[in-house]
Amino acid sequence: MNFNDSLFNDVYYYELKWLSCSIKTKCEHVFSIVSIPDEGYLIQVNAEVHSNIFSLLSDAANLKKLILTSGVKKTGENGARFKLRKERASVLSEFLKSLNIKEMLNPKVRNTLEHFDEYLDKANYEVTQSAPQNKLAAYNVVLSHWDAISPRVYPLRKV
Repeated sequence: MNFNDSLFNDVYYYELKWLSCSIKTKCEHVFSIVSIPDEGYLIQVNAEVHSNIFSLLSDAANLKKLILTSGVKKTGENGARFKLRKERASVLSEFLKSLNIKEMLNPKVRNTLEHFDEYLDKANYEVTQSAPQNKLAAYNVVLSHWDAISPRVYPLRKV
């Protein structure tokens, strides 16, 4: 069996389209709420912005799983299913190759959000152990520029 002849082949393309549209719509919404001013800075606390960012990063992770996959067989996966999964990722990746989605596939921002507890533990330890340069910390705050607050705030959650 090959991917192009599989019965649910089209569903993968629909999923790619849905995820892509969802990501685009959420990005446009975030950028409409948060705009960099021509002069000065933007400092904003807005749960909706962070919620949309979390959601679009989840969509990006799901899109990534469609086009990139492990080269190791999963538990209980036979050789034919493994081959089909690898081929699916290859075909869909080739389908999207003309798009510049490198940053969308970068897990750093998503991991920062998903593993916030670990980043917070590390920051808490490091700042507590040292004489902190910064007395302020930013948590779920949108800053247009790092210079918006002086001295610079310690970024607890960077997006």
